[in-house]
Amino acid sequence: MTAYLDTSALIRAWRLKVAPKGYVTRSHSLAEFYSTLTGGLTARIAGVETRIKFTPRDAAQGARETFSGMDFKDLTPVQTLAQLDIAAKKNIQSANIHDLMHAAVATQSGCSEIVTTNEKHFKLVTKLKLTDPADFLAKH
Repeated sequence: MTAYLDTSALIRAWRLKVAPKGYVTRSHSLAEFYSTLTGGLTARIAGVETRIKFTPRDAAQGARETFSGMDFKDLTPVQTLAQLDIAAKKNIQSANIHDLMHAAVATQSGCSEIVTTNEKHFKLVTKLKLTDPADFLAKH
């Protein structure tokens, strides 16, 4: 059994200058990582929340470094459509569909846990163990 790292965990790894190896994620995480960094992260600097945007070049380089050892798994189109049917039955809406897809890949890949800062949304879509990235990365 292995761990699935969602985008929030991989952003945390990038910020800590850690390149996780052998863990599972999906290709979508690359685009989400790039989008998040170029759109900006909110950080607390001297007690003040500050939005920090990264250049496209820095975001692409950060993705290359952070994701270099990851094991990419994805759903087929048929599997993705099946997950949309599940989402409709569970009334999953908006951006929560991405969490459902992450959880489906994690389950399909035999992962024992999902590493994420987004526990609130993942609780709606999976029964897998949810682990905070800071805790996970400190141990691995």
